[in-house]
Amino acid sequence: MNSIKDTEVKEEIKEELSTETKESSSTTIRLLLVEDSPQHQQLIQDALMRSTLMKMNITTAGSGEEGLELLEKNQYDVILLNYSLPHMNGLEFLWNMRKRELNIPTIMITGHGNEQVAVQAMKMGISDYVNKDGDYLNKLDMIIQRALERHELKRQQEELRQRTAYINVRLQQEKRKLENIISAIGAGLIIVDRNYRITWSNRTMEEWFKTDSDIKGMPCYVLFKRGSSNCDKCMMRATFETGVIQRVRHSLINHDGERKHYQLTTTPLMDVNGDIVQVLCLVQDITQQVSMQLKVIQTGKLAAIGELASGLAHQLNNPLVGVLNYVQLLQRRISKDDPNRELLDTVERGALQCRDIVKNLLNFSRPHHFNFELLDLQVVIDNTLVLIENTLKVENIKIIRDPSQPLPPIEGNMTQIQQVFLNLMMNSRHAMPGGGEIRISADTVHDPDDHQDYVVVKFADSGHGIPKSIIDKIFDPFFTTKDKEYGTGLGLSIAHGIIKAHNGKIKVESEEGKGATFMIYFPIAHSKDGF
Repeated sequence: MNSIKDTEVKEEIKEELSTETKESSSTTIRLLLVEDSPQHQQLIQDALMRSTLMKMNITTAGSGEEGLELLEKNQYDVILLNYSLPHMNGLEFLWNMRKRELNIPTIMITGHGNEQVAVQAMKMGISDYVNKDGDYLNKLDMIIQRALERHELKRQQEELRQRTAYINVRLQQEKRKLENIISAIGAGLIIVDRNYRITWSNRTMEEWFKTDSDIKGMPCYVLFKRGSSNCDKCMMRATFETGVIQRVRHSLINHDGERKHYQLTTTPLMDVNGDIVQVLCLVQDITQQVSMQLKVIQTGKLAAIGELASGLAHQLNNPLVGVLNYVQLLQRRISKDDPNRELLDTVERGALQCRDIVKNLLNFSRPHHFNFELLDLQVVIDNTLVLIENTLKVENIKIIRDPSQPLPPIEGNMTQIQQVFLNLMMNSRHAMPGGGEIRISADTVHDPDDHQDYVVVKFADSGHGIPKSIIDKIFDPFFTTKDKEYGTGLGLSIAHGIIKAHNGKIKVESEEGKGATFMIYFPIAHSKDGF
């Protein structure tokens, strides 16, 4: 079969090519016999026609010139070439084949062995060299079969070489394309080894975290924490040890002196044995998102304050002035030894407590720069109830506190977490227009999914519950089932955003007609400098 040129191979490197070639060569073998002796032509044809190894279609040529003419007109799978030919010997025939770029397995037959001729023929690419001894006719079909197999193997190797070269070119192209995409992506990427050193970073990362030294080779805790040792609570270490993807929010002052907020996501990178050898860290700039979230939180707080104030105004503001005035007037009129003095002092303390409630509400409504600190969630619950308990009592809603127990601290912002608790209880309030109860409990749990320990706070109400058809939408901004006068649909969305900012989770369980339970998970604080 004529060889396919390199350019054609590159254009047609397909699996079908190999299959079609094998099928065509496994049916009838097209053999060209170049032999000047009619007697030897007949002997060879008779021997090959008796072969059980393969079926052959034999064409004969009595000279080298005739053989070359046949090769120009027809295709052949194999050539039997006698060395001694008139006007053109076997070596000259091979030279003409090479000149025409014909790559066909060729077996040279000679009546007398000549080592020099054999060496030259092998250098010119013949498949085999056979002497016309007494038994060569019986072996000829096996020699042809072996030559075809070797030729097919060489063809497949060449095809594989060309295919490999083509694939390598494509891989280099795809590699360059991927490198350009990674460099242009609007997020930072780094790879960290088991020594917590950065082995690779993309262009975005280098632009965001400009330092005096190269990022490559720098410990990750130097880049993110500006520290000199690995963090006690390290997301890189957690990914190396557990293989679980970690997500953490982190903020720092960049090289321009601006505070930036980032979402860090770590993913394990494994070797062929499945061992974690590196960690890929995706760094997303969420500064604008955090800023917008703070604005939404402030808007939600103002809406919540307005709702609370409308309920508290008639209960506190007007009576408070009168109570304090009359108490102070009576205190001036009676002596300190009067037995009624203690009763007046008690009334005054109650009025002052109401004044503190109003003061807390005013502080709560002002914008804050949120700093995280170690918090006891039992204390946060207590402070939140001071703000809302009176409103709930007026509407015949009872607060039930499960027996409190010491809780490990969490890292958070008191004002933000109070916002979450207030929004959840206001939501329960609207679900119980005829009164009911809210049960509050707090405990510690371990989540096997992310291998983290949490403090979980539960708010369970006895309201009308949440229909299954909308339970997946309740955290969407502006989604509400209430009348316009009762809210904007931002309460649960704000709560969800605050909890995410604390690296926490919120879950809800509800059955229509049987109330709803909201569970808020805050990670237990193991250290202040971990990220």
